[in-house]
Amino acid sequence: MKPDLKFDNTVEDIDKYTKVLLNGKDITLEIRSKKVGEAVSVVSKLSAVRKYLVNLQREMALKSPSVLEGRDTGSVVCPGAICKIYLTASIDERVERRKKQLCRNNQSSLEDQIKCEIENRDKIDSSRNDSPLIVPDGAEVIDTTCMNIGEVFNFIKNIYIKKLKSVKN
Repeated sequence: MKPDLKFDNTVEDIDKYTKVLLNGKDITLEIRSKKVGEAVSVVSKLSAVRKYLVNLQREMALKSPSVLEGRDTGSVVCPGAICKIYLTASIDERVERRKKQLCRNNQSSLEDQIKCEIENRDKIDSSRNDSPLIVPDGAEVIDTTCMNIGEVFNFIKNIYIKKLKSVKN
């Protein structure tokens, strides 16, 4: 039986995520948990899992205009996307952001541990055989180290508008 996966993007708090509902249950905090974060790269190396998730993401993108995020979205899931963005930030900034995310979800972790987990995930994702983490062809690379979420949003929005205009011409 195929799982019923739905997204609720009406969340008003910018620090909250799109709600993810699986068979009617809100699993948003669970999928952003430390435990899941530690397992993502290990599980994502499994070819059958990757294939299933890529097909699921493509189905979602075909149903309606979508913004998808993931480490292989622009290179594998939607290589023909109108707009591809590759976000990056310094390791120290990524550690600080993850620490804040965990804190908001009433979880905690030491900075050294978070840094190790991020570096390990990057290494695994960049070296896997199936859909390795790369900068996709045609992607705009944005270093967000010194940007807040509003600035990143506006930067991406402006890139998207330019891409749309060039496609229409």
